[in-house]
Amino acid sequence: MIPPAIEVLRATAHDWPALAEFYARQFSERLRLNDARAWQWEFLEQPGDGRQIPFFVLKVDGRIEGAIGYLQFELRAGDASFAAIHPVNYFVNPHYKGLPALRLFRAMLQEGRIVIGSYVSDDARRLLHKSGFVDFAAHVHGYHLGLRLTSHTNPRSGLIWLGRRIWESVLRGYIGSKHRPLTYRIENELNDTLLEIAGTWSPPSVGIRKTAEYLRWRYARSPVLNCRYLWQFDNRVPVGLAVLHLDPHEHAAVLLDLTAATWQPDQCAGMILETIRHARANALDMFATHCMSPVVDAVLRRIGCGRVTSDLGFMLYSPGAESKKILADAKSWHFMIGDTDRY
Repeated sequence: MIPPAIEVLRATAHDWPALAEFYARQFSERLRLNDARAWQWEFLEQPGDGRQIPFFVLKVDGRIEGAIGYLQFELRAGDASFAAIHPVNYFVNPHYKGLPALRLFRAMLQEGRIVIGSYVSDDARRLLHKSGFVDFAAHVHGYHLGLRLTSHTNPRSGLIWLGRRIWESVLRGYIGSKHRPLTYRIENELNDTLLEIAGTWSPPSVGIRKTAEYLRWRYARSPVLNCRYLWQFDNRVPVGLAVLHLDPHEHAAVLLDLTAATWQPDQCAGMILETIRHARANALDMFATHCMSPVVDAVLRRIGCGRVTSDLGFMLYSPGAESKKILADAKSWHFMIGDTDRY
């Protein structure tokens, strides 16, 4: 019996019909995988090296039986800069989960860059461990804050809500007493002039550098997000941007991203409090986010957000010892849920 011909190839723009057939055959319940527009946006329109599509397919006798894509970006760690990728949409026909699946994954690793893995399944976590990834999952947390005045399941929730509102007012007063009054503007569309300024900012320690091109693609052009953009100004100069997704299914406001010119905790607190105020103004039930960021964590806990270990996960692979040493401290990271493709 002749063994099947198995090959791993970089995808082309013409592969979508065959890829769609694979997704419909094996993963029909995953709506986003089966969305042609979402695939086009995520992999054909993604900023980066436009010469190569950031996507690989596993073909068995010419038929697609697996696929993996990746997001590409620049990681900043102080003055150091690293080209990095984040694998997404790693799905393989269960019949080929052994060596063929490993070949597909290694094709992505052979890009030779820093690799961040998040939203990791148990199967994928075992594979990543064997491939030399460092696991930061214990340092990624999910946060939530109820926004409704009362709840039929908790008669004391009205008092809790009132207490939080008073505490938020105290925090606003504290912030205003330490700095010149900061002002805010919420917009439904990204302002190109302000965006060019935001694109020059760097993460507080280790994190993704959010260029104007990256922010525009990730949020404004996404076919699946319903974003609001909160700008923070100091004397009319933009100094911070928070990206909020209004999720109609969960009736929640999800803080996707937070970027700033300087990372003063009180200015960070001001942005987060304003996003919560906007969520309340839209009569939403919940404010939520996931992140691995000491600056954001401190603010969210001060405000009174509940905190749990996130199901996102976070794993890091670096082919070089020097870069691994620089990036291996979880307390140095600023990583937000918007840095993944969960939304």
